[in-house]
Amino acid sequence: MVVFLRRASAIVTLCLVSCAASAQTWRDALKKGDYQAAATLLYPLVVESLVNSISSDPEPARQLALMYSRGLGVTADAITACGLAQVSGRAVQPGAIQTVADMAAYETRVKAADDFVHTQCDSLSERDRNAANRIGCFSFGMPDEMLMLGREAIRVDREGIRLASDDEHRFEAPANCPTAIARVRALPIEPPANAVPEATPRYFIDVLAWRAGQNDANQLRYVLEWQLYELHRRTLELVTMQDVDVRDKWPSPLLPADFDTRFTIEMVRTGHVHWKMDGAPPKRGWVMLPGKER
Repeated sequence: MVVFLRRASAIVTLCLVSCAASAQTWRDALKKGDYQAAATLLYPLVVESLVNSISSDPEPARQLALMYSRGLGVTADAITACGLAQVSGRAVQPGAIQTVADMAAYETRVKAADDFVHTQCDSLSERDRNAANRIGCFSFGMPDEMLMLGREAIRVDREGIRLASDDEHRFEAPANCPTAIARVRALPIEPPANAVPEATPRYFIDVLAWRAGQNDANQLRYVLEWQLYELHRRTLELVTMQDVDVRDKWPSPLLPADFDTRFTIEMVRTGHVHWKMDGAPPKRGWVMLPGKER
């Protein structure tokens, strides 16, 4: 019996050590200065509050806001910091109000949350504050850049993807209001050497975007969508959208390392474009010439 107890004690000790290592919290990571690990642990907590629109803990969004404000473990981004500050403020709940002291404590928390929002948001332009208000839709990873497609400049930012010369009309892309953007790129496709004379280059924007949702057990699930948009006559049109990956945990890094090794897209001699995604199962399809049935 004594031997059994010693073995059990050893097993418990090993479990405590290993389980503590595997159950690191974002607070532990922050104390160690491991900001990238802290961000990875904070994202699901914030996303869950965005998906469910309910949270009683303002700290995850507040801490992630501070990290975006200061560039700790993430690329400094004042707009995201402002949006997260607002998420944190909405998470402040009154709890059980039974005494005057309870009410005073709640009002103090509300004021602190409002002050934090002002600290993170007041220096932004009206346009940037409006972008911050859309937190939850292409919130994380959306680039702010100009892409060239042929002779057209394409503006990519939190307001969507659109022609730079047509700033009045925002194009609602990426589709499905994803939570995180793994990549946005210009994708010109040239005709092959044996193409028919009338075949010309075709111009696409392809987007890899993670959409957060819930599985049957009401747990967070992240689906990676590949979205392809074609530029035709100064209009961007969604031509195909495919689910290419599913994760139960926050995807880190956002861009799967093997994506480009599994993906091919090319024009055939007729001018139609064929794409293929290797995997289990593989996926493939065509993007017909504009004006033709897709």
